[in-house]
Amino acid sequence: MAIASGAYAEGSSAIQRLDPRTKLIGTLLFVLTVALIRSGSWFAFAGMYAIWLVLVRAARVPLALLLRRSLWAVPFLLAALVVPFTTPGEPLFRMPLTGWQATEVGLSQAATLVLRTWISVQGFLLLAATTDPQDLLWSLQTMRFPPLLVMIIAFAQRYLGVLAGEASRMLRARRARSAGRPRRAGMRLQVRSMGSLIGSLFLRALERSERVYAAMLSRGYDGQIRELTVHRWGRTDLLSLLSLTAVFAVVAAVSYR
Repeated sequence: MAIASGAYAEGSSAIQRLDPRTKLIGTLLFVLTVALIRSGSWFAFAGMYAIWLVLVRAARVPLALLLRRSLWAVPFLLAALVVPFTTPGEPLFRMPLTGWQATEVGLSQAATLVLRTWISVQGFLLLAATTDPQDLLWSLQTMRFPPLLVMIIAFAQRYLGVLAGEASRMLRARRARSAGRPRRAGMRLQVRSMGSLIGSLFLRALERSERVYAAMLSRGYDGQIRELTVHRWGRTDLLSLLSLTAVFAVVAAVSYR
């Protein structure tokens, strides 16, 4: 939660002092560059990760914290396990039991997919750690992102913690009702009740969202995000973006040489 809530947004480093729009555009350029790097260009990927490490150092964000928060992306990376066995090419080895053949091209593409996803996630985590969530939503709005998308992100950011607490209370109540049962019977009860718990949580979230939205409309909400702090685009922001763009362009070009 420390990363998602912008806990390091109030620091005094050069990264924190940048306009939130500069940080958002820079992150998008970072992810775009990672996506454009040629498959198998390991030095280019290492260069982008080194740039990310420099930015983390400049922002004074704990590296260990960012690495721990990025572990949630590991389940999504498991999809890359099938790529070596489904990509045609020269076989390198065969799985003993299944007989599947892994190809050299497939292994290269799988490793590229993992690196692209991992480095991109790290870039977004750095953005979330050094930018206040409200400033980030304001930046999306001023950059003409779809208003409905901005509103959905705002609601998700604000009420995910509420829904997590609601789910925790429901699970605690279920455990209380299975007290004294044998362990195996308790497990069967938990599996059977999981569907009803998910359905009940969905209905509670829907009812809560309708009440909150009605309350917001009654207070004059018109879909616009307003801030008391005035953000101004300065010379430092422009120079930072130009420098990052030049460095990213060089890394992407080197990967295709």
